[in-house]
Amino acid sequence: MAPSKKIELGLVPPINKEYYSGDDEISGNVKITFGKSVSVKKICVNLKAFSETITRTDSEYQTMQNGMLIQGPECRTFHNLIDLEHRVFPPDNVWDALEGSSKPFKLNPGEYNYTFKFEKLAGKRPRCVKTHGGDFASFTKRSQTRLPPSFNTMASQMNKVEDLDLYFYTFGKILYIVQVNVELGKAKSWFNPFDKVMREQTLIEYIPTIKDLKYEKHITAFGKDVIFNNSTAPGFQTSSLGEQLRDRNVRTQMTVDRQQNTPITTPTISRTNSSTFVSPIHSPKVAAMTPAVLNDTQESLVMGSPLPTEFITVHQSSYKIGLPRSEKDHKMWLEVRTRNNGLEDLYRRDTIFRKGSNKLDRIYLVFETKDVDYIKSLPITPVKVQLNLLETASYLSEGVINENLSSLRLIGLDVADTASTLLDLHELKPYPSHPYPDSEGNYKVECQLKLKDHPSLRRLIFNEENYRHRGNLLYSFKSCAISRVFNLQLLVFWDLQGRANQTEVIIDDVQVYCQPRRRRAASSRSNAEPDYLPRYVEPPTYGDIADPITSNGDIKKLD
Repeated sequence: MAPSKKIELGLVPPINKEYYSGDDEISGNVKITFGKSVSVKKICVNLKAFSETITRTDSEYQTMQNGMLIQGPECRTFHNLIDLEHRVFPPDNVWDALEGSSKPFKLNPGEYNYTFKFEKLAGKRPRCVKTHGGDFASFTKRSQTRLPPSFNTMASQMNKVEDLDLYFYTFGKILYIVQVNVELGKAKSWFNPFDKVMREQTLIEYIPTIKDLKYEKHITAFGKDVIFNNSTAPGFQTSSLGEQLRDRNVRTQMTVDRQQNTPITTPTISRTNSSTFVSPIHSPKVAAMTPAVLNDTQESLVMGSPLPTEFITVHQSSYKIGLPRSEKDHKMWLEVRTRNNGLEDLYRRDTIFRKGSNKLDRIYLVFETKDVDYIKSLPITPVKVQLNLLETASYLSEGVINENLSSLRLIGLDVADTASTLLDLHELKPYPSHPYPDSEGNYKVECQLKLKDHPSLRRLIFNEENYRHRGNLLYSFKSCAISRVFNLQLLVFWDLQGRANQTEVIIDDVQVYCQPRRRRAASSRSNAEPDYLPRYVEPPTYGDIADPITSNGDIKKLD
């Protein structure tokens, strides 16, 4: 026997055929079938979104009662992000004529079809922002909070206690729902004050535009910190795993003032105190700059003035490796260099190692030694390269943050067979900032690790298959109570005179997008600003023109 009442909800597919974005007008049709006469007050379609987080305290925060440790209660927080309503019955002219009357309409048996459409969500702010007070703990500033993407929409399928990693990962979710509400019944009375409502709903996946996904990072070149996202903030309790990972990032910055055509070194504000900053390139132009000029420049950077138009970001390996014979006198480490912080973001289908990608195409092996000839004689061989994408999903509730760390291997490759083409120690040259030995007779030299020349690495394209990690596409975001950030981890395994060693470079807080990088049309106006950081493309080298910063992609000494 067919049901007397039936609701069918159909949605128009998104523009990209996979998920709805801020540029989509979420629309569709509703088909309602009544097998007999029914009294209906109104029929509405709602677009709703909410966020839920659950956090638990670690054992060190458990309470003691009668000599026993008592597990603290879990904290649960809900955020209403959006609730849009589109009334499809009765029509507007009839609804306005009712003037608030709750008298229902009598509908005959049959099928009724309605269409609906919601406005674009790009640029909208969550409803919950209105309830955030001045002391409200959040991963984002109130003025910068935008609608977050769907997250953990498959939480019910992953919520299995057998897999603890997935179990705790599902403690945070963001859901977007399209819901049809058919309000039935007669007019309200004192003995029957409630309405009977028929509902039908469907879960959708929503990912905002690139502009709305961007967030202020906890480390920037301007020294601005994201509020409330570290374990040292008052009232926060969180595991130290994420902090330890960020502390392994050693980043320095070398800027170039285009007006004076001189390099200026400024430390990037970071969470680690063990960073060794790159010194200014040794040249007469730099030497001629007075300390007052340098101090004024650095002070302006700290105060938030714009950086020079060009700068080079240097990511150093977390630890230095002592070389055979005398580990104290001979050390080596790895450096990744990008122009204008090229590893700040990573789009789908970006090349990573290919020359001109401005990602991992300029990698240098740096040595600190008293004997350069000894370094040239050492049998140093790269045997394996591994690149990992490290995810940190953090959930906030009632002043407690729980972090979930996971690793996604992008590539793991044995390179021992081609090591001779990737590294040649006879190409050693002075480090840009240390062309001469220091007062203790230590030389600083470098040699390029040419991973960009490896055939498999140069073909590597980030997220070409549009991978889903734990049910979610690869994208970074921060909302009121959920933060999902990514770090890149480059591991190079070495054979040093028969001894196995490893260097690790952490690139902290890389903004990852599941959208491909947008390209500006050739006909667009030159003064139009794109909503992304354009990728640096290395220019060709001509015999009569010399790039003031690089020579064949390498930092060089300025005359």
